Amino acid sequence: MARLGKYEDAIKIYEELKVQDSGNPEVFNNLAVAYNERNRHREAIDVSKRAIELLGDTGQAYAQGFQERNELLSYAYKNLGNAYNGLGEYDNAATALKRSTTIAPANAAAYFNLGVTLYNAKRFSEAIEAYRKVLSLRPSLAQAHYNLGLTYVAINDQKSAMEQYEALKTINSDLAKQLEKAIKR
Repeated sequence: MARLGKYEDAIKIYEELKVQDSGNPEVFNNLAVAYNERNRHREAIDVSKRAIELLGDTGQAYAQGFQERNELLSYAYKNLGNAYNGLGEYDNAATALKRSTTIAPANAAAYFNLGVTLYNAKRFSEAIEAYRKVLSLRPSLAQAHYNLGLTYVAINDQKSAMEQYEALKTINSDLAKQLEKAIKR
């Protein structure tokens, strides 16, 4: 349901599953995604914390579901960070997202969201570092090039912003045009 954009339906289903299968962290994690998509960030924080608690932050084995424990734990921290970001609590968001990347260093989505959070917090040098990490993992991710370019614009580094524009031109011409406009402002 959530993948189809039917977040309200997904929330109803996962809230029922939460009661029926209260020990399954995947249920709580998926519910956190749906809550975040509907801007229900406080609820997303609660269920993300419950997923983290169920997974245990101590390395204990995870035997349920289809995802590996560390992958699921990383996504639980990512969901927690996204919820804090949605509330404008950028320090809490950055802490959670950094934890996500520590658990799963190849989680490009967590690095991307960390970049967004750090940008929102006006911690531009850290945001640049996060976006560079995303691009080391996924070099053709257009949105990461765009966001990195905007971050360079924010610190008045036109040369680096233009480098991202040049990279974007071959990946996504629409985003390249948007970045070009931002550079020229």
